[in-house]
Formats: sequence, C-alpha cells, structure tokens
Amino acid sequence: MDAAQHRELDELRRRAYGLGAGIAEDAAASARLDSLELLLLDEHAREHGIDPDELLDPRDDHAPAAAHRLGPKTRLLVMVVVWSAAAALAVSAAVLALAPRDQRSPVTPHSVGPSHPAALDYTPQGETLMQIPTTGVVGSLRGLPSSIPAPPFATAGEVLWTAPLGSRFGWNLWVGAGVEDGAALSCIAIERDGDVRSRCGNDDARRYGSLRLSLSRADVDPELRPPQMGAVDSIRFWWLDESAVRVVLGRFDGR
Repeated sequence: MDAAQHRELDELRRRAYGLGAGIAEDAAASARLDSLELLLLDEHAREHGIDPDELLDPRDDHAPAAAHRLGPKTRLLVMVVVWSAAAALAVSAAVLALAPRDQRSPVTPHSVGPSHPAALDYTPQGETLMQIPTTGVVGSLRGLPSSIPAPPFATAGEVLWTAPLGSRFGWNLWVGAGVEDGAALSCIAIERDGDVRSRCGNDDARRYGSLRLSLSRADVDPELRPPQMGAVDSIRFWWLDESAVRVVLGRFDGR
C-alpha cells in the first residue's frame, strides 16, 4: 500500500470506529474500507511468507461479535487478529521460557511496568480520532503458526498472550496480558522498525489511565499525520477498559 492508501484507510477507520461513527450508512465507503483492510492484511501476511486465505475459515463461530457487523473482507482481518493472538500464546511462552531475560529481544522498551494508578490527564482539548475494539481479541486456541512476531513488553514477568491491533499512523499497535510477582498485568505496545514503546500495569493502572503511549508529531511520517495535528500535539493510545483502545489527538503532560 502507498502513503495515499494508508491515509485513506486511517480516515475510513475514523469514520467506522471513531466517536459518532456513521460509515454503515455509506455503502461505498464501507466497501472501500473492506477493500483496503483486505489489501493491508494481504500485504502483511505475504511479508511474513503466509497465504491469508490459509489462515482462517470465515464460518468459524469463535470470531468476536463485532466482526459479524463488518463487511466480509473486514471480518477476515478481525479474525486474523483473533487467531494470531491465540497463536502468539504458545510461541511467546516457549520463547520466554527458553531465552535469558536480556536476550528476549534486542529492543529495550521505553517504559517500565507495572504502572501505578495516576490521575487521567485527558484534557477537553483532546480529540478522539478512533476507538479500536479489543473485545474478543484472544479468540480460541488453534495452534496456528505465529504470523506476526510480537514486540517485547515492559515486564520482567511472563507474557501470557499478545494481540496485534493493526497499523496506526505507521506504527504497529499491540495489546497483551501477563503476570509479574503474582499480579495480573495488562500491556500495550507500539512498534515501528525496531523502535518499541510499551507499558504494563494492573487493572487499576488501566482504569486510571496509566496504560498509555504517545507519538509526537516527529514520530509520524508527514503523509500519515492527521491533517489537524499541530506542532506540539501528540497522538495518544489509551487502553482505558477491556473493550477498546482510545486514540486521542491533543496536548498532554508527560509521556
């Protein structure tokens, strides 16, 4: 996909998943969203040497309910997210068990976890660009080969599962879960060309807004930036509850 197609896909995703979404009534836009999502899926799959058509059966009953409200091609993308997350469970567990801690990845995450609950610094000036559904991303275990390698998460504990949520503004977005010192953790990460930013925290950390990662204007290629993004604005990925990651454009204090 070229830069123009990525911009078009981001705009269609905002219309489909953002606040006040109304793309369902625009048949042409919905069909175009399906087409671009399938094109991106095909591109990512072939980069990793797999055939997208071999990964899934669209008749499967375990896909999340949200998938059934999408067009057939977008539904394929949702189910790949579901099943690749399941596959990553087995692969990630094996890698973490065998590799020394400092060899799990050549990349060091920017953040360390778990985070402590903090006041949510969402400001009225922030604009919600989209909400990315996470309900049902774990899916059913199928023993499929991992199609997309997961980035390292900011925890010294065990990562139990990971799930890719697609490419956003040129960065790959992931969520996951793990255990550290007996405590359950939720994790979020963004990755581009080996640059990984991740954060993990307990349920309170998520509820109070600590599971967040930001991109500055310089972090986003010009052709992929939201047109309204100012010089000091940031794009923030917020995992506030179990149902969605909120993507907000605004000016924020801290990382």
